[in-house]
Amino acid sequence: MPTSYPNSPTLRPKPRRGWSLIVLLAGISTVGCSAWRVEDVPVAEVIDRDRPEVLRVTRIDDSFLPVYDPVIVRNSLRGLPTARAVNGISISLGDIRSVATKHFSFGKTALLVLASAGGLVVFDLLQSVNEPTAGF
Repeated sequence: MPTSYPNSPTLRPKPRRGWSLIVLLAGISTVGCSAWRVEDVPVAEVIDRDRPEVLRVTRIDDSFLPVYDPVIVRNSLRGLPTARAVNGISISLGDIRSVATKHFSFGKTALLVLASAGGLVVFDLLQSVNEPTAGF
């Protein structure tokens, strides 16, 4: 019967590094890379055409705020200041300099996933170099 030595490198279980890669890639895929794109058409046309969940509104004083579930009512933009807000906000269309919509970027997301996977591979290789061998 073989003798078990607690400090022996050959008898210690190897950590499962594959799971860290899966968790990282799953987290990146749910977040993804998105960017705000400034629209060059009127606010009403953006809402009718895209039906966005959120708009980033830039006012004439250069302040900006998100507007969730935006709708045009008469000559104002109405919506919610956060995704879970109860009280709405209203901004006069004359006070709006521009609006931006959020768009998903496949290229940025693919680059982020590849860079993260490459980093994990390099880390794994460096860890395997540092592990003691069974013969010493």
